Amino acid sequence: MNLGLVGNGRAAQTLAPLLTASGHRIIWRWSRGNEGPMQGLPTADVVLLAVSDGAIEEVARDLAERPCAADEVWLHLSGALPSSVARRDSDRPRSVGTLHPMVALPGAHASPELLHGATCGIAGEPEALVTARSLGTDLQLRVVEISDDERALYHAAAVSVAGHATALLAQATEMLQKVGFEEPQARAALASLMGSALSNAESGSPRSQITGPVARGDARTVALHLEAIKRDLPDALPAYVSLAGASLEISRADISPDDARRLEDVLDRFSR
Repeated sequence: MNLGLVGNGRAAQTLAPLLTASGHRIIWRWSRGNEGPMQGLPTADVVLLAVSDGAIEEVARDLAERPCAADEVWLHLSGALPSSVARRDSDRPRSVGTLHPMVALPGAHASPELLHGATCGIAGEPEALVTARSLGTDLQLRVVEISDDERALYHAAAVSVAGHATALLAQATEMLQKVGFEEPQARAALASLMGSALSNAESGSPRSQITGPVARGDARTVALHLEAIKRDLPDALPAYVSLAGASLEISRADISPDDARRLEDVLDRFSR
């Protein structure tokens, strides 16, 4: 396919070489700061809108000023927004959809295997769906259709284990710094631990793979954790309490009712 690519952030920088390597031709790229208006951009088979969610409508409006817009399929990369956010009217574009790789995109110099086997959520109008599925398959992604009205929850799940996991890593890194680790040493230790937990998670259900004091019914250790966090890093306390509560629900069937009650009491005490 002949592709047009809008954007110059991490998504565009990651996908451009991978799309080229998979046999597609990028005939133009446009981003803010480029010289020349969008109106002069030639017709592409598919235009990828690799811009922030808040910029999609504006970019689509400007792209639609081109007479050839009615001949193009447009795919935006938002995980949460419906495909229709990029439609300007009944004729422009010819078909509209979404293509969202469920991958933390690093930018330029991404590994050629970065997307292999990762999941990709697609949605949109019939022709755009076919196009999105074809592009995803060419990139060796596992393509899953997500209806527009379910995309926000789909994206919330992705953010929970990507952006939020990174935020948790930052909190835990700060905890280790409090006990004497250097920041790079703390980050490396915790990233390795996260990697092992994720590796385990791939081989079984959360109930079978969850570890830690909650899963063992150890309320005393959880209380020690919470006391230390409250003393040394109080901003991290709500996150620990919330995630410990979620861990308890996963583990409840495998611990005694007495242990579950003791854990509930501890979490309740530190959530006030």
